[in-house]
Amino acid sequence: MAFACMFAAGIMEFLYLLSFRPFSSWLGTHPKYREQKDEIKNSYLEGDAFTCSCNSVVVGKKYVHHAFDGIDFFTEEKDNLKDVKVQVERLMIYTHSRHSEIYVGDEYHFRIVFCCGEGDILKEYGITLDQFQVKMIMDKFFPDVSWKDRVAFTERKTYYSSFASMRNCISEPVMDDNAQ
Repeated sequence: MAFACMFAAGIMEFLYLLSFRPFSSWLGTHPKYREQKDEIKNSYLEGDAFTCSCNSVVVGKKYVHHAFDGIDFFTEEKDNLKDVKVQVERLMIYTHSRHSEIYVGDEYHFRIVFCCGEGDILKEYGITLDQFQVKMIMDKFFPDVSWKDRVAFTERKTYYSSFASMRNCISEPVMDDNAQ
């Protein structure tokens, strides 16, 4: 058992070190950040990382790195953030039976959304994380943003469960009495 844990830890460390290569090559070719390459890399290395399944975000002193949101990699200066919001989506899951549909249960997805402004263009980058990670990011790095004013709740009926890779991001919402 100990050998298996050490082997898994070694593989994870290798993959972590290997991840710097695409990051460095992306950073070197990205025209917007070519001059701040070393500053951005240090911010990424020294920042706090939050991951859930394949999604991750690294919050550094000066930059927010959307390490992966399922589509692409983004880096934004904190000064360029216009707003930070939280989206909570309730998926009401149903399945079809022969003559009706049967309610299976609920899943909740939590996303932190960074709204960035470049001139007149507003871009939004959303990262799905665990609800506790979203709350921690909001409380630690954006304490001046009102929690209850920035949370949007949506509901959606669906006939399938979410992807297996998202399973560790799903939990029942824990309501904070102070946030309501």
